[in-house]
Amino acid sequence: MSAYGFDDKSCPVVPYGNGLINKTWKVDCNGNSYILQRINDKVFTEPYKIASNIKQLSDHLKEIHPEYFFVVPVNTKKGKQLLMNTEGYYRLLPFVHNSYTYDVVNTPELAFEAAKQFGRFTKMFSEFDATPLQDTIPDFHNLLLRYQQFEHAIQKGNISRIEEAKETVAFIRENKNILDVYQQLQMSLQFKKGLPTTTQRSAMCFSMAKAMVFV
Repeated sequence: MSAYGFDDKSCPVVPYGNGLINKTWKVDCNGNSYILQRINDKVFTEPYKIASNIKQLSDHLKEIHPEYFFVVPVNTKKGKQLLMNTEGYYRLLPFVHNSYTYDVVNTPELAFEAAKQFGRFTKMFSEFDATPLQDTIPDFHNLLLRYQQFEHAIQKGNISRIEEAKETVAFIRENKNILDVYQQLQMSLQFKKGLPTTTQRSAMCFSMAKAMVFV
């Protein structure tokens, strides 16, 4: 914590949350609370890309939508949002009191609210040039690759689970033409200039992934 100007001895650190990718702790310093995360550099092999993306989004919101509450990492004494030491990559964020993170979406109302807030968030970037943003996990949103993985899972997957998901599998195959639209978007300059089309891409990827969960 000394990298952030705090006295290590006066800042208790305790494990926090149920995350499966990054290591997360809650830190209390000088009457304030923070979330400390060690980024899993086995998953995110270039953590600095995450910091760069967050800064670009944050700068846009500060300029165009300053009223929007957007949590950003705390800068180190050297003005960096990402700290690297011998143990890995770390970031420190303000702890948001009276907030709650849902691990499982178990009601339609909760799913609707999540989609509503996601839509609200992406709408704020309708005039944002997304070209400089960097992929933090290559091919994570590659719909063509996901569809190929889906078909491979159908051929090699668990027969009983495939049978259980047969309606969803059929739905995916009936809408394979989405791949054509996806590839057209990938070649479109407009797609790279604004996030509304990125939202559409994420929605399509989610639909494909939904079927893959069952196989």
